[in-house]
Amino acid sequence: MDVGQLAGLKAYDPVTQRATFGAGTVLFQAASQLNEIDRAFPNLPDIVDQTLAGSFSTATHGTGQTLTALHDYIHSFKLVTADGSLLDVTADSNPDLFSAGKVSLGALGVISEYTVETIPSFNLRRIVSAEPIDAVLDDAFSRASSYRNFEFYYLPGTGLAASITHDLHRGETTGLEPSNDDDEMLEGLKQLRNEFGWWPWLRKRIAQSALPSGTIEDVSDASLQLLATTRPIKFNEMEYHLPWDDGLKALRQIIKMMDQRKHVFFPMEVRFTAPDDAWLSPFLGGPRISIAIHAAVDEAYDYFFSEFEPVFKMYGGRPHWGKHHSLQRKDLEALYPDFTKFADLRRSLDPTGKFLNPHLADVFGVPFNA
Repeated sequence: MDVGQLAGLKAYDPVTQRATFGAGTVLFQAASQLNEIDRAFPNLPDIVDQTLAGSFSTATHGTGQTLTALHDYIHSFKLVTADGSLLDVTADSNPDLFSAGKVSLGALGVISEYTVETIPSFNLRRIVSAEPIDAVLDDAFSRASSYRNFEFYYLPGTGLAASITHDLHRGETTGLEPSNDDDEMLEGLKQLRNEFGWWPWLRKRIAQSALPSGTIEDVSDASLQLLATTRPIKFNEMEYHLPWDDGLKALRQIIKMMDQRKHVFFPMEVRFTAPDDAWLSPFLGGPRISIAIHAAVDEAYDYFFSEFEPVFKMYGGRPHWGKHHSLQRKDLEALYPDFTKFADLRRSLDPTGKFLNPHLADVFGVPFNA
């Protein structure tokens, strides 16, 4: 089902500072329309081509130790149920459905409209630095606490990381120059893999001598311009959200495993997110470290499941709902205290499985009848 026609800013209330959007509004469009009235979302993910319905329903998130995932901005929503009823849902009118519907997986019905909390628009300063991965890991918690937004990418087989920080910026901004640096970097990493992948020591030495070091970008601009990026190169991705206490331990193991795979070149991404209370939020119950691994769309990624997913699971990781994972109901019940409540509510709203697909049938452990 395509909700793309249910799009655009429908209303803004200057008293409550809440904005109402059609659920099919693309995230960048929503952020841009808010910017036009000097409002903003508190945070954004790096990819903003998905709709609000898709973003909220899969617990899409940005990075920031004190910043929650996007669905935590929801004040209310309109839900069309399987029997055609239209429900106006808030935390007061229907607290269970509200807690379930903020991260709905699309399984409760069709959400047609969201009303969200907004904040005054703001500018950010972004600094990107290239440095040894060990230095970033040793200082990761401190940096996550010190900056509004902190994340980093590890470049497998190189021993190098790109750290990215954002802080609030006041005064004149530098703006952004059009760039294809990310594409060129990926192509360079791929070429390095192709030519030296079977000699890890040589690959690492060449990378460290050829790639830049220190500060490689220092810019300032509106929040939506710096937090959001364009990803023209397609890839497959698995991302797990791990408890704070074990996240770095797991990450060091994942990095070691990545370095042992000679064909890998696509960077890993590491982010930090504050907790919220949605029933199926991966961030329920405490802050999380998110670790995302990638493979070019035309290359094998079966090892995600056979080698890396068991490690994520061993450390209590919860999968990103919009990316590759193989967890089924028995796994998810152990990870989510309210999973059974969500499943029961889903069944009561949609007893015939109108909103199920094969994947969701596996997630909820029920038959799928197309």
